[in-house]
Amino acid sequence: MANIRNISAATIQVGVRQEPKGRDFVKWRQRFFAYFESEKSGTNADLMELIYWLGDDGRQELALSIFNFLRTDVWKDFCQDRRVAKQHARKELTLARSGLRRARGAYSKLLGSMPEIGMCRRLGDDRRLHLSDLLEKEAEFLAAQARTARAPGCSSGGPNVALLSTASAKLTRAARSYRRLLTLHPTAAIGKAFDSFIPTQLPAVLQSEEADLRGVSGRVDAFNKKRLGTKADWAFLVRLQYLVKIFGLRWAPYLPQNTTRILRESDIADLLETGTVASGMPEHSASIDAASIGRSLERFQQRKSNLRTCLLLRRSAEEICDRFKLRPPTPKTA
Repeated sequence: MANIRNISAATIQVGVRQEPKGRDFVKWRQRFFAYFESEKSGTNADLMELIYWLGDDGRQELALSIFNFLRTDVWKDFCQDRRVAKQHARKELTLARSGLRRARGAYSKLLGSMPEIGMCRRLGDDRRLHLSDLLEKEAEFLAAQARTARAPGCSSGGPNVALLSTASAKLTRAARSYRRLLTLHPTAAIGKAFDSFIPTQLPAVLQSEEADLRGVSGRVDAFNKKRLGTKADWAFLVRLQYLVKIFGLRWAPYLPQNTTRILRESDIADLLETGTVASGMPEHSASIDAASIGRSLERFQQRKSNLRTCLLLRRSAEEICDRFKLRPPTPKTA
């Protein structure tokens, strides 16, 4: 069998939403920190201390997490976008599998009728090629053979021309549908690159890749909005907890003893209440049940289907901390 590099073990994943643009967030952020300092610093001084020591980068990430969590309208749009993306991915994978299957049938029939077409040559020109490029090159070769067979005085025309033309067309369509898989955005690229191999191996290669794509299709539904929250994206709050914990560990030598290092459910409730007021809701209607928040976050993290998601969220929090300006913050008394 041809020497291949398999890069098709992909899972269609979804990442955390990016920073919002425009004036809305800037104004909301100003109201958020102003309200927290005036109304919460007295009752949650430890969290206020953390907010100071986080610095500009950390405060931006904290505000973004709360802001995005509260934007349920954007979350609904995001879920709809992911559903459309999932449908598109399934469609493209189905078309690619069908194209490979049809190409395999036509090419096998051609080799059975014209075994000489696979003799004394190799596919790939002794260099590694993506399968879509390899199929297109073979389709061009077969099309050229069909034109030669149609030439006046050529004795190899007739049924052979039809077989060559059909195989060429099927390989071309398979190459195009297979290349479109590169436009999807999974956690790993979909596709394979091959060293050169003899033509008689192509049907087996097509069959193997069709089977691999069937496995990828089974992982397309990895996104499920219930795993990330039905009315809001709990992943933002989980990542924020990771961020605070990692920050606390990295900056332990500099942080005062009265600084929050683990974001408790009561801390998150204070942040959400502050964010709700900053969004325009009256203070008397903005109370958040800390116990309910804690239960929801615990369920999110304990759900087996979320284990990989939590690992990705922790990795994201580490990358965010890596981008902070790594120098000791200036003490308040300086």
